[in-house]
Amino acid sequence: MRIANHTTNRTRKGFTLVELLVAAALSILIMFVIATAFQTGLQTLSTLKSLGDMAERLKTAETLLRNDLEAEHFATTGTAGGTAGDDSPGTLRLSDQRYDLAPPSRPPLGGYFQIWQGAGSFFEGNDAEPLLSSRAGAGENHRLSMTVKRTGRSPEGLFSADLSQLTAAEQASVASLNSSDVFGTNRFVSQWAQVDWFLDVTRPSPLNGVPTWPLVRRVRAVGPAGPATVITSAQDTLSVTPGGLLSTLQSLATPGGRIMSGPSATGQFATAIQNASSKVGDDIVITNVTSFEVRPMYGFPVGPGGISPGALDGAFADLPAPVAPAPVAPATFREFDTGLPAAGNNRIRVIAVQIKIRVYDSKNKMSRQTTMVVKL
Repeated sequence: MRIANHTTNRTRKGFTLVELLVAAALSILIMFVIATAFQTGLQTLSTLKSLGDMAERLKTAETLLRNDLEAEHFATTGTAGGTAGDDSPGTLRLSDQRYDLAPPSRPPLGGYFQIWQGAGSFFEGNDAEPLLSSRAGAGENHRLSMTVKRTGRSPEGLFSADLSQLTAAEQASVASLNSSDVFGTNRFVSQWAQVDWFLDVTRPSPLNGVPTWPLVRRVRAVGPAGPATVITSAQDTLSVTPGGLLSTLQSLATPGGRIMSGPSATGQFATAIQNASSKVGDDIVITNVTSFEVRPMYGFPVGPGGISPGALDGAFADLPAPVAPAPVAPATFREFDTGLPAAGNNRIRVIAVQIKIRVYDSKNKMSRQTTMVVKL
């Protein structure tokens, strides 16, 4: 018997090497495009988040600062106090101080307002609009200091100070000035406080080679007019005079009645604050700040005899350079203080103030700035 040998021709289906290489190349290309798009999306989200975070932080600072600037700063009576129930300080505004006239206005009987510039602003050129861009010259050399009133009628709506660092006798003496005993003997409440805004130069934080500092709001409760209250203990929450007394609006009205540092055009220590903060009551409002710029709009004496009803320069500008009396060396700083005589660099009428705060984001290497204008 013959067995037939049948051979079946079968065609094997599959990809050639060239087809596999082309498919692999296309797959890699598609994966690269998707990865690039995903990375771009993540970067966009990170950028938007950074912008949102910076905007939120700036908004918080702007709200606090605007509240302080729009509050009452001065007392109009010599007996105005510092706690709820005392005499009302009235509604005297900073623009009512006509130091540009002859004779000039009388300084406020209580409270003060000060603008301090270590140097004039630094101009960076035009921005995208294009508008002229500027910032504080050295980043940390513009400051604001003032007395601020809260109009609340309950302890929660007033300024509060911790007395735990005082001696028992001092605690009892200060606490007796309270109009309410809600907080007991370890707390003091007041309608008034000394409020300072500055960059803390003792805590620099360079990011990617960019110098930054924390923006600090320092609050010190002010006592009412009346019997002198001696404070000898180290404490950080009350405003105390250089003589060791609890500050009142009247003692703060003149630079010599404040604890300050640095020279002034009159030889007094009138810079009001030292750019250093590590104490109770010093709130860091924003970190990574590159510039805190304060520029006023003001009227100044011009015309025959150097006196005019207060011609405005029409824009926000640096304070006038100190000219008279002879400033204490170094004479690089500029200041306006309602407690200084209406002479020299104080012969101006401050109408409004423009404040620029610029923050830096190290992750995305971006800066964001807010500009606020407040009529005073």
